Amino acid sequence: VGSREREDSRLVILAAVHLTQARVPARHIVYEVGDQPHSLFLVLEGTISFSAIPTPLGGVATSKPLGEMLGLGGRKKRVGKGKDGHRRTGPTRAANSDEDFGESEELSPYQVLSYRAFFGEYELLFPHPRVTTARVEKEAVTLELPRYAFVLLISEFPHFLERMRRMARRREERRQNALRNLTEAQTAAQMAANTIQRVVRQIRKRRERR
Repeated sequence: VGSREREDSRLVILAAVHLTQARVPARHIVYEVGDQPHSLFLVLEGTISFSAIPTPLGGVATSKPLGEMLGLGGRKKRVGKGKDGHRRTGPTRAANSDEDFGESEELSPYQVLSYRAFFGEYELLFPHPRVTTARVEKEAVTLELPRYAFVLLISEFPHFLERMRRMARRREERRQNALRNLTEAQTAAQMAANTIQRVVRQIRKRRERR
C-alpha cells in the first residue's frame, strides 16, 4: 500500500472519531441561507435537498419570502420547531398577501443528495455564511463532522485540503447551474422523474446521431 493510501486510511479513522450520527425527519431544515457553517454532513439514509424559491428567472436561494423582500405581502415562510425539536419549514398565507405576486414561495428542491453524498463543505473551505438551504425530503440518517474536527483534519492532511477545494468549486458550479434552472415549483419526486426523462431523451438523441 502506497503512502497516500495509508494517509487516506488514517484520515478516515481520525474523522470517524469525531462523527456524530443523527436521524432527522422529513421537512427538517439542516441549515438555511445565511446560517454560520458549523459542520459538514454525510448522508447514510434518506434524501436531502438543496432548496430555494422558484421564479421565472431562476431559483432564489433566500431564507426570506420574496414578497417580504420586495415589500409585498406574499407568502410567509414558516420555520419552526416540532415537538421533537427539529426545525421544519412550510408556507403560511399572510392576511394581506398580494395575490398577483404569482409565485409559490414554498421552497422547492433543485438538487438532491442521497446515500453516501456529503454536503456543507463549501462554506467551511471558503469561509462565509451558508449559500443555500439544506432540507430533508425523506427521513434521513446523517453523519455530522463539526468544524473544529474538519480544521484539525485539513491541518494534518494538507493534500486533502487541496483535493477538497477543487471538488468543492466544481460542486458549487453545478449547484449554481441547478439553481438557475429552478423556474417552477417541484417536489423531489418530480425532480427525479424529470431528470430520468431528460437522460432518456439525451440517450435517444445520441443513438439517432449514430
